[in-house]
Amino acid sequence: MTGIATAAPILFEIFDLLDIQGWFDPPDEDLFEIDVCAKSGYRTGPYCADTKQLLIPYSGLRMKRCPYCRLIHCDALLKWQVHSECERVREIASVKWFVLPPVMEWYYKRKHSDYHPLPSYRTDCVDAMEGFKTASISLIYPGRRALIYIPYELDGERGRAVFDAAHRNAGSTIYWHLDEQYLGATRDIHQMALSPGPGEHTVTLIDENGEHLERRFVVLTK
Repeated sequence: MTGIATAAPILFEIFDLLDIQGWFDPPDEDLFEIDVCAKSGYRTGPYCADTKQLLIPYSGLRMKRCPYCRLIHCDALLKWQVHSECERVREIASVKWFVLPPVMEWYYKRKHSDYHPLPSYRTDCVDAMEGFKTASISLIYPGRRALIYIPYELDGERGRAVFDAAHRNAGSTIYWHLDEQYLGATRDIHQMALSPGPGEHTVTLIDENGEHLERRFVVLTK
């Protein structure tokens, strides 16, 4: 049972029973109209494609500009990201794109069917880049510097913790390693049930493009 599913409906039923003659008058003298990004709600940045006007209090004027709208370079069909080392400059399309970090994207696109993930780099463009690395992988659980306690089950056996990851590109494969030992691969849904012993460990995730993520965590004893 959660508040949004149980308590909130009762709250709104009570509101419907109240005899409300009107609403508060807006404090117009203390509000300022600014342009904000229609996607993120931050103040409009240089690469926000969709904007809207919003009335905000004075403190909101200190809000920073949108950090999620970026200018990316794609091929003519907007299918792949490219750069000048693998595509003729006159055929490169510069496009404003709303890009969330992988973990935020994983949650956001479940509720927003209009979200378009960032296109991958074309294979020949990857080969032409030295030290290719982008932030496509994120570990949802455990978090940074996590302390984990894994309880024992009723049968006395040690339980498991479900590690959860996200990849920016749907359909990508992630290869899992714990303390440099290969565990297996996941695709689409990136979850792995692990039962590491007490102490410090390192989980490593690698995708088919060679991008990798390492995270240290500690398993607590009783």
